[in-house]
Amino acid sequence: ILVLLTCTSLAAAPAPTQAPATQAPARRVLLLYSYEREFAPHLDFAKLFLPELSRTSIEPVDFIEVALQPVRVSRSAPEDSMVRYVQSMLAGHQADLVVPIGGPAAEFAQRNRQQLFPGAPMLLAGVDRRFVQSGTVGPNDTAVAVDHEPARLVDNILKVLPDTKTIFVVVGASHLEQVWLAEMRRSFQRFEGRVTFAWADELSFADMVTRSANLPPHSAILFAILSLDAKGVPQIEERALAELHRAANAPIFGLRTTQLGLGIVGGPLMSME
Repeated sequence: ILVLLTCTSLAAAPAPTQAPATQAPARRVLLLYSYEREFAPHLDFAKLFLPELSRTSIEPVDFIEVALQPVRVSRSAPEDSMVRYVQSMLAGHQADLVVPIGGPAAEFAQRNRQQLFPGAPMLLAGVDRRFVQSGTVGPNDTAVAVDHEPARLVDNILKVLPDTKTIFVVVGASHLEQVWLAEMRRSFQRFEGRVTFAWADELSFADMVTRSANLPPHSAILFAILSLDAKGVPQIEERALAELHRAANAPIFGLRTTQLGLGIVGGPLMSME
């Protein structure tokens, strides 16, 4: 009787369909930006990295994006407040991957790793080697670091334009930009006596445009890094570079491949790809 009932039941039932596969849980990837995502180097990196990681991952990916500090703030935010902020964004969950982007984020993550994400693998990305502390890189960490060499940019200018006497360096007033200002001043010391450097960190953007339009003969412009002018006004790099290019009476040299095509002269550019 059992067999007959079973057969009748099967005959009356619609054709079976394959049960849907259980979807794998999403992987949580914590992105720690040194400054807002819109800050030019971060945006360039994120536009390439996020889609590629999603495309190549077997499991779906949920991105948790945290900006540790507004770019318009000239001083670093208190460490404990940043730690609490990251904890609140994780909401008690463990990240499957932590990706600090940029030097300040890399340093923050290395200092607070055990407190915030002790078991998660960490990829230090979009970061200069100066910010990677070799003593704190653990067995579950790795770094894809770059080596900025500001002096090579000046070498390139003098190779292309050997009569250059003045270089106007476009650099902003944010905390990170002041770090690189000091690094450039140190690196450019070997050009003393051959080139005079003028610095934009104490100028408003309007004054930078005016200065670029009235440079003396045998000048060049080095567009290094600009996110905040001296008046505290945030600057969008693509827009700022275009405006400077329209006004400038001297050629503009840049730093990254993403600036090529926006008016800069080519040379030894950092590849964002």
